[in-house]
Amino acid sequence: MSYRLKDEYGFTLIEIVVVLAVIAIIAASMVPRISGIIDDAKIARAGSEVQTIGMAILRFNANTGKWPARNATGADNKLFTLVSGNADSKIPLPAYAGGGTNYFGYAGTSANGDYMDNHLKLNQPKGDAKKAYPTTGVNRWNGPYLQGVGADPWGNAYVVNIISAFSTDTKNNLYCYIISAGPDGAIQTDADVKDTEMSTHAVSGDDVAFLLRARR
Repeated sequence: MSYRLKDEYGFTLIEIVVVLAVIAIIAASMVPRISGIIDDAKIARAGSEVQTIGMAILRFNANTGKWPARNATGADNKLFTLVSGNADSKIPLPAYAGGGTNYFGYAGTSANGDYMDNHLKLNQPKGDAKKAYPTTGVNRWNGPYLQGVGADPWGNAYVVNIISAFSTDTKNNLYCYIISAGPDGAIQTDADVKDTEMSTHAVSGDDVAFLLRARR
């Protein structure tokens, strides 16, 4: 037989409600902090990945003497844009006037775009091994330079306005970036940088970018 002392009591309903309320208040105060930590982690990851892509492209250039811009015919310096991922990739578009015509909005399946993997991992421009970069000689493809890059932390493809690396235009398209559109999913950075803007131009909005090449 068990006995219960007179001063032994369980929690009352009011006490339980108070405890739960305190827990709820603490949890609510922690949500913004946890959310901020997650956001910071995503930005850090995007920053690391755009740099990794940029370094891979620079190694490609050092080996081949070219920028990764061979198109489906095998001709060099014909692509405007490189994107990460595959045909299912969500391509972020520029938020400013010009949209997809301004060298950041071309999908990998378009005539002016291709996937990074085709140049940096597989040596199959436009998915065609017959159009590969030379693999013999002094200037040869000696990859893979990258083991593949998918979407950025917000589910969008990374984009490179590769035309700005090899263009001979002395007035426009002077910055080549590897870009993540950031949390808002839209590119604010202007790909069509002019010589008069070189001293003031910077990565805009919440974009995360690595400057691959600046031509002057």
